[in-house]
Amino acid sequence: MKKLVVSLLALVFIFPKSASANFVSVNPKGEIVYSVLSASDELSLEIPKSAELKVKEVAKEKPSSEGIISLSNADNKISMSVDYGSSKEQFSFSQSNDELIQIEERPAVQQLSIGLDGDKFTLVQRGITALTNFPISVNSKTAKITVTTERGDRIVSVLPYGAVESLLKAKILSNVNENKLDLVESDSELAYHVVGAKLLNLLDVYSYSVPVSAYVSASTGEVVKVEAPIWFRFIDFIFP
Repeated sequence: MKKLVVSLLALVFIFPKSASANFVSVNPKGEIVYSVLSASDELSLEIPKSAELKVKEVAKEKPSSEGIISLSNADNKISMSVDYGSSKEQFSFSQSNDELIQIEERPAVQQLSIGLDGDKFTLVQRGITALTNFPISVNSKTAKITVTTERGDRIVSVLPYGAVESLLKAKILSNVNENKLDLVESDSELAYHVVGAKLLNLLDVYSYSVPVSAYVSASTGEVVKVEAPIWFRFIDFIFP
Protein backbone atom coordinates (compact mmCIF):
# COMPACT_ATOMS: atom_id res chain seq x y z
CA MET A 1 0.00 0.00 0.00
CA LYS A 2 2.81 2.43 0.93
CA LYS A 3 4.55 1.67 -2.39
CA LEU A 4 1.35 2.47 -4.26
CA VAL A 5 0.98 5.81 -2.45
CA VAL A 6 4.61 6.71 -3.21
CA SER A 7 4.13 5.78 -6.87
CA LEU A 8 1.03 7.94 -7.20
CA LEU A 9 2.74 10.94 -5.62
CA ALA A 10 5.72 10.41 -7.91
CA LEU A 11 3.44 10.63 -10.94
CA VAL A 12 2.14 13.96 -9.69
CA PHE A 13 5.63 15.44 -9.54
CA ILE A 14 6.68 13.96 -12.90
CA PHE A 15 3.75 15.73 -14.56
CA PRO A 16 3.43 19.04 -12.65
CA LYS A 17 1.74 20.79 -15.56
CA SER A 18 -1.58 18.99 -15.01
CA ALA A 19 -2.68 22.04 -13.08
CA SER A 20 -6.33 21.09 -12.91
CA ALA A 21 -5.22 19.17 -9.80
CA ASN A 22 -3.07 21.97 -8.38
CA PHE A 23 -3.53 25.24 -6.62
CA VAL A 24 -1.17 27.69 -4.98
CA SER A 25 -1.27 28.92 -1.40
CA VAL A 26 0.28 32.14 -0.13
CA ASN A 27 1.02 31.47 3.53
CA PRO A 28 1.18 34.06 6.35
CA LYS A 29 4.92 34.46 5.73
CA GLY A 30 4.28 35.48 2.13
CA GLU A 31 5.72 32.21 0.86
CA ILE A 32 4.33 30.36 -2.15
CA VAL A 33 3.40 26.73 -1.50
CA TYR A 34 2.04 24.40 -4.17
CA SER A 35 -0.79 22.03 -3.26
CA VAL A 36 -1.75 18.87 -5.11
CA LEU A 37 -4.78 16.60 -5.07
CA SER A 38 -4.05 13.20 -3.60
CA ALA A 39 -6.23 10.14 -3.32
CA SER A 40 -7.95 9.34 -0.04
CA ASP A 41 -6.73 6.64 2.33
CA GLU A 42 -8.53 3.84 0.46
CA LEU A 43 -6.93 3.68 -2.98
CA SER A 44 -8.30 1.66 -5.86
CA LEU A 45 -7.39 1.18 -9.48
CA GLU A 46 -10.68 2.74 -10.54
CA ILE A 47 -10.89 6.45 -11.29
CA PRO A 48 -11.80 8.06 -7.95
CA LYS A 49 -14.93 10.15 -7.69
CA SER A 50 -14.49 13.83 -6.86
CA ALA A 51 -15.89 13.21 -3.38
CA GLU A 52 -13.06 10.73 -2.76
CA LEU A 53 -10.38 13.33 -3.40
CA LYS A 54 -9.00 15.69 -0.82
CA VAL A 55 -6.49 18.51 -0.89
CA LYS A 56 -3.11 17.73 0.58
CA GLU A 57 -0.51 20.51 0.74
CA VAL A 58 2.85 19.35 -0.58
CA ALA A 59 5.76 21.73 -0.98
CA LYS A 60 6.99 21.28 -4.54
CA GLU A 61 10.18 23.13 -3.72
CA LYS A 62 11.48 25.36 -0.96
CA PRO A 63 8.94 28.19 -0.84
CA SER A 64 10.10 31.52 -2.17
CA SER A 65 9.74 34.54 0.08
CA GLU A 66 8.61 36.59 -2.89
CA GLY A 67 6.88 35.88 -6.16
CA ILE A 68 4.23 37.17 -8.54
CA ILE A 69 1.34 34.82 -9.33
CA SER A 70 -0.53 35.79 -12.50
CA LEU A 71 -3.79 34.46 -13.96
CA SER A 72 -5.03 35.11 -17.48
CA ASN A 73 -7.69 33.85 -19.87
CA ALA A 74 -6.81 33.98 -23.57
CA ASP A 75 -8.44 31.99 -26.37
CA ASN A 76 -10.48 30.02 -23.80
CA LYS A 77 -7.28 28.90 -22.09
CA ILE A 78 -6.78 29.61 -18.40
CA SER A 79 -3.10 30.11 -17.59
CA MET A 80 -1.12 30.69 -14.40
CA SER A 81 2.46 31.86 -14.14
CA VAL A 82 4.51 32.04 -10.95
CA ASP A 83 7.46 34.40 -11.38
CA TYR A 84 10.18 34.16 -8.73
CA GLY A 85 12.45 36.61 -10.52
CA SER A 86 15.17 34.08 -11.26
CA SER A 87 12.78 31.36 -12.43
CA LYS A 88 9.23 31.00 -13.68
CA GLU A 89 6.58 28.26 -13.55
CA GLN A 90 3.75 27.94 -16.10
CA PHE A 91 0.45 26.10 -15.64
CA SER A 92 -2.81 25.71 -17.55
CA PHE A 93 -6.28 24.94 -16.22
CA SER A 94 -9.60 23.65 -17.46
CA GLN A 95 -12.65 25.87 -17.05
CA SER A 96 -14.23 24.62 -13.85
CA ASN A 97 -14.98 25.65 -10.30
CA ASP A 98 -11.42 25.09 -9.17
CA GLU A 99 -9.81 27.15 -6.44
CA LEU A 100 -6.52 28.35 -7.86
CA ILE A 101 -4.99 30.68 -5.26
CA GLN A 102 -5.53 30.78 -1.51
CA ILE A 103 -4.24 33.87 0.30
CA GLU A 104 -4.03 33.04 3.98
CA GLU A 105 -4.80 35.58 6.66
CA ARG A 106 -1.99 37.53 8.32
CA PRO A 107 -1.66 40.95 9.96
CA ALA A 108 -3.21 43.59 7.65
CA VAL A 109 -4.09 40.85 5.12
CA GLN A 110 -7.52 39.24 4.89
CA GLN A 111 -8.09 35.68 3.71
CA LEU A 112 -9.15 35.42 0.09
CA SER A 113 -9.63 32.63 -2.44
CA ILE A 114 -9.18 33.16 -6.18
CA GLY A 115 -10.63 30.55 -8.50
CA LEU A 116 -12.66 29.80 -11.60
CA ASP A 117 -16.34 29.83 -12.41
CA GLY A 118 -16.65 28.79 -16.03
CA ASP A 119 -14.49 31.22 -18.00
CA LYS A 120 -14.42 33.88 -15.27
CA PHE A 121 -12.10 34.37 -12.34
CA THR A 122 -13.61 34.54 -8.88
CA LEU A 123 -12.56 36.39 -5.76
CA VAL A 124 -14.25 34.75 -2.79
CA GLN A 125 -14.30 36.21 0.71
CA ARG A 126 -16.56 35.25 3.61
CA GLY A 127 -19.30 33.86 1.37
CA ILE A 128 -19.25 36.76 -1.11
CA THR A 129 -18.08 36.01 -4.66
CA ALA A 130 -16.90 38.58 -7.20
CA LEU A 131 -16.56 37.48 -10.84
CA THR A 132 -14.34 39.11 -13.45
CA ASN A 133 -12.88 38.55 -16.91
CA PHE A 134 -9.79 40.63 -16.18
CA PRO A 135 -6.34 39.08 -15.65
CA ILE A 136 -5.30 38.98 -11.99
CA SER A 137 -1.90 38.98 -10.31
CA VAL A 138 -0.91 38.54 -6.67
CA ASN A 139 2.34 39.62 -5.03
CA SER A 140 2.93 36.92 -2.43
CA LYS A 141 5.15 39.09 -0.22
CA THR A 142 2.79 42.06 0.05
CA ALA A 143 -0.46 40.20 -0.81
CA LYS A 144 -1.19 43.08 -3.19
CA ILE A 145 -3.81 42.12 -5.80
CA THR A 146 -3.63 43.75 -9.22
CA VAL A 147 -6.26 43.54 -11.96
CA THR A 148 -5.30 44.41 -15.53
CA THR A 149 -8.05 46.30 -17.37
CA GLU A 150 -8.10 47.78 -20.85
CA ARG A 151 -6.95 51.07 -19.29
CA GLY A 152 -4.08 49.55 -17.34
CA ASP A 153 -3.35 47.96 -13.99
CA ARG A 154 -5.65 48.64 -11.04
CA ILE A 155 -4.95 47.79 -7.39
CA VAL A 156 -7.68 45.92 -5.52
CA SER A 157 -7.60 47.41 -2.02
CA VAL A 158 -11.22 46.65 -1.15
CA LEU A 159 -12.25 42.99 -1.17
CA PRO A 160 -15.74 41.66 -2.06
CA TYR A 161 -17.05 41.36 1.49
CA GLY A 162 -15.95 44.90 2.30
CA ALA A 163 -17.75 46.27 -0.76
CA VAL A 164 -21.02 44.60 0.22
CA GLU A 165 -20.63 45.53 3.87
CA SER A 166 -20.27 49.23 3.00
CA LEU A 167 -23.50 49.21 0.98
CA LEU A 168 -25.43 47.46 3.73
CA LYS A 169 -24.12 49.78 6.44
CA ALA A 170 -24.97 52.84 4.34
CA LYS A 171 -28.46 51.33 3.83
CA ILE A 172 -28.12 51.66 0.07
CA LEU A 173 -28.98 47.95 -0.18
CA SER A 174 -30.86 45.65 2.17
CA ASN A 175 -29.62 42.45 0.54
CA VAL A 176 -27.48 41.20 -2.35
CA ASN A 177 -28.65 38.82 -5.08
CA GLU A 178 -27.12 35.36 -4.53
CA ASN A 179 -24.17 36.98 -2.70
CA LYS A 180 -22.53 37.48 -6.09
CA LEU A 181 -21.14 40.61 -7.73
CA ASP A 182 -19.14 41.54 -10.81
CA LEU A 183 -15.74 43.22 -10.84
CA VAL A 184 -15.90 45.52 -13.87
CA GLU A 185 -14.58 48.79 -15.21
CA SER A 186 -17.12 51.59 -14.92
CA ASP A 187 -16.32 55.16 -15.98
CA SER A 188 -12.58 54.39 -15.89
CA GLU A 189 -12.94 53.01 -12.35
CA LEU A 190 -12.40 49.39 -11.34
CA ALA A 191 -15.54 48.71 -9.36
CA TYR A 192 -17.76 46.01 -7.92
CA HIS A 193 -21.19 46.01 -9.53
CA VAL A 194 -23.48 44.87 -6.75
CA VAL A 195 -27.07 43.98 -7.61
CA GLY A 196 -29.61 43.64 -4.85
CA ALA A 197 -32.69 45.20 -3.34
CA LYS A 198 -33.69 47.89 -0.88
CA LEU A 199 -36.62 47.16 1.38
CA LEU A 200 -38.93 50.16 1.51
CA ASN A 201 -40.54 50.34 4.92
CA LEU A 202 -44.03 51.85 4.71
CA LEU A 203 -45.05 53.12 8.15
CA ASP A 204 -43.69 49.96 9.81
CA VAL A 205 -46.66 48.09 8.34
CA TYR A 206 -45.57 46.98 4.89
CA SER A 207 -42.18 46.39 3.27
CA TYR A 208 -41.74 46.71 -0.48
CA SER A 209 -38.62 45.37 -2.23
CA VAL A 210 -37.12 47.74 -4.80
CA PRO A 211 -34.38 46.53 -7.20
CA VAL A 212 -31.24 48.59 -6.68
CA SER A 213 -27.66 48.19 -7.90
CA ALA A 214 -24.52 50.07 -6.99
CA TYR A 215 -20.90 50.40 -8.07
CA VAL A 216 -18.25 50.38 -5.34
CA SER A 217 -14.65 51.34 -6.14
CA ALA A 218 -12.32 48.37 -5.65
CA SER A 219 -9.52 50.83 -4.91
CA THR A 220 -11.09 53.25 -2.43
CA GLY A 221 -14.37 51.64 -1.34
CA GLU A 222 -16.26 54.74 -2.46
CA VAL A 223 -19.77 54.26 -3.84
CA VAL A 224 -19.36 55.72 -7.32
CA LYS A 225 -22.83 55.09 -8.74
CA VAL A 226 -26.28 53.93 -7.62
CA GLU A 227 -28.94 52.73 -10.06
CA ALA A 228 -32.58 52.61 -8.97
CA PRO A 229 -36.03 53.56 -10.32
CA ILE A 230 -36.39 57.34 -10.59
CA TRP A 231 -39.45 57.40 -8.34
CA PHE A 232 -37.56 55.54 -5.64
CA ARG A 233 -34.93 58.26 -5.34
CA PHE A 234 -37.60 60.64 -4.10
CA ILE A 235 -39.70 58.33 -1.96
CA ASP A 236 -36.63 56.89 -0.23
CA PHE A 237 -36.23 60.18 1.62
CA ILE A 238 -39.72 59.81 3.05
CA PHE A 239 -39.59 56.09 3.85
CA PRO A 240 -35.90 55.27 4.57
